[in-house]
Amino acid sequence: DTLLYRYEIPSSQYEYRSLFVTPIVDVRDEECNDTMVYVADALAFSIIVYNPTLGVSWRATDETMYADPNFGTYDIHGISFDLLDGILGMDLSPYKPGSDRILFYHAMSSITENFVYTSDLRNRTRFESNPQSSPEIFHTYNGTRPSQSAAEAIDKDGISYFGLAHETTLNCWNTATEYGPENINTIHYNRTILQFITGIKVSY
Repeated sequence: DTLLYRYEIPSSQYEYRSLFVTPIVDVRDEECNDTMVYVADALAFSIIVYNPTLGVSWRATDETMYADPNFGTYDIHGISFDLLDGILGMDLSPYKPGSDRILFYHAMSSITENFVYTSDLRNRTRFESNPQSSPEIFHTYNGTRPSQSAAEAIDKDGISYFGLAHETTLNCWNTATEYGPENINTIHYNRTILQFITGIKVSY
């Protein structure tokens, strides 16, 4: 158990309330060339983009990463509590050589799904002087889900898996389709073991 490498995020890229979660590693070949890491900051509503090759990081933020106050109250089988967590669920579209990858993401206290092309996130010059400089690159689907969701994970076929807090279900959505109730399918319901799914792993 030897520490091989450590990177300290500069203090200018986080706030006193920052909470870093959901590191997503963007690996594109067996040699790990051009690898990038995207990290959600759930309480400062931003994404930290880290380039291990250059040893630098930058912060990107947008209103799509904010918690929605209208969905800050959770109701899970009679238990009610308030939580205003922003961006938490994130994962990447499958890698296809020569094609851009998409980072799908959502704030936990919201019912919307968002996406950004990684080529835009990887463009350090966009964010160096202002982490809020590029609202046009962040997109939100018109459709919504029934309730709040924490983690999400995407398989090699582009199917996204996520939980719904109020429904206590595990669900899936084909990222090639529009986001919304008509394309969200329930895989399993269990009010005991599927309460508040905060982590999902997909093996392939």
